[in-house]
Amino acid sequence: MDFQSMTQIASGVPSDWIIIGSIAILITIFSMLRGTSIATALSLSLPVAVTLFSVAPNAFLLGSIVRQFHAGLPQALVFLAIEIILLILFIRATMSFSESSSPLAGILVGVSTTVVLVCIWMQVGSLASIWHFSSQTQNIFGSSYELWWLIVAYIGIAFARS
Repeated sequence: MDFQSMTQIASGVPSDWIIIGSIAILITIFSMLRGTSIATALSLSLPVAVTLFSVAPNAFLLGSIVRQFHAGLPQALVFLAIEIILLILFIRATMSFSESSSPLAGILVGVSTTVVLVCIWMQVGSLASIWHFSSQTQNIFGSSYELWWLIVAYIGIAFARS
């Protein structure tokens, strides 16, 4: 077995795709073991978090606190706090008490949720302080195709949940 050629092939794969693939695999496995409701809740809560994050600086009482965090990691942490709160609420709303799901449903929800996560990650500029996607990934999931990626992802989630 020639490990050197395998190493060369692996080194040619951008790290973005390794991370995206790993997230899709983890969400798929989790969905097959625990059901699709948590992945569905994540897919639904991310766009809502973007909306709430964009209006948070103007919010009564909370706005002055949020405006203190100008950019970078502190602003990313504010977004993640909003996302965690929404995720908990959406999990409670979508919980179906299913112990597991079929492999096809798990794969469909895992890949669809990862697509939503990548699209939303690129919309929230402060998350780039945690990880900045390469230009190749930005071209594929960027604003030109983002609407279509999100539509297909939510269709996939709807079919997996039915």
